[in-house]
Amino acid sequence: MGTFGASLSVANPTNGKAVEVMAEVDTGSIFSVMPKSLLNSLGISPTEHRQFTVASGEVVTYPVGEARFGFDGRARTSPVVFGNEGVYLLGAVSLEAFGLIADTTNRELIPAPTLYLM
Repeated sequence: MGTFGASLSVANPTNGKAVEVMAEVDTGSIFSVMPKSLLNSLGISPTEHRQFTVASGEVVTYPVGEARFGFDGRARTSPVVFGNEGVYLLGAVSLEAFGLIADTTNRELIPAPTLYLM
């Protein structure tokens, strides 16, 4: 596991309102996490509440909604957790939606190996 920064946009998928953020690409995080205040300011609403186990082992409940993430000229919709202030994480589900993996050695996002369907 490892982290490094990436610049991306976060938008409301219904109204298009967006902001640019610097997020940590976190290979240990399943979902992307953005501050609750940021998501609220974009008009993104929670669609459910889910339980998560944090690094300390504590189980916590957070609201989850949908955001449109923009990166490198492309945009994808992905679940987003309404997190604490100052927490900007780009997680595995969002990376998979873009077809990207984290190269933690070179600290960059690279295309995932192509899978062929038969």
